[in-house]
Amino acid sequence: MLDTPALLNLLRAHGGAEFAAQAQKLGTPQGTYRLAARGDDLHVTAPTGRTHGLTQERFADLFRGYSWAEITRTGRLTDLGPLFEPLGDAVNAYS
Repeated sequence: MLDTPALLNLLRAHGGAEFAAQAQKLGTPQGTYRLAARGDDLHVTAPTGRTHGLTQERFADLFRGYSWAEITRTGRLTDLGPLFEPLGDAVNAYS
């Protein structure tokens, strides 16, 4: 389990790689977030599916007092993601 500053260090060390992490506040699960550091910013997808761009400082303020468990790589590289993700219907349109 990591606190928010330690999670930020992990994300910065693996810039562009997306992680899933279970947020907890006062021991109560708050849902699974998907997080990736891109430069000085973070892409944060909440359990609702809504994605937010946040500065690292804003993230630290919003999630002060949270702990993070079950931290795993999703396998998605946000900086290179479009090169590796399926194109879906876009490919079929040119077939």
